Amino acid sequence: MWLDMWAEYNLGPDVGLTDLTEEDLSDFMSWLREDGKCRQETLANTARQLNQAYRYAYTAGLMGRNIAAGLVTAS
Repeated sequence: MWLDMWAEYNLGPDVGLTDLTEEDLSDFMSWLREDGKCRQETLANTARQLNQAYRYAYTAGLMGRNIAAGLVTAS
């Protein structure tokens, strides 16, 4: 689900997982919240999935830290 929404949000085809910042993820979550694009449950699931992806990237040594750890899902 969030990958489809990410494609619609579209930061560009050349932007990879390690190119993004906390601000990019926060802006993406804000974009999902606006105009009721997603229910609160979907937002929470999206934040959890992003956190899992970035936690894996961190533990695999691809990133210095998990930038999704502090994602806020409340409106």
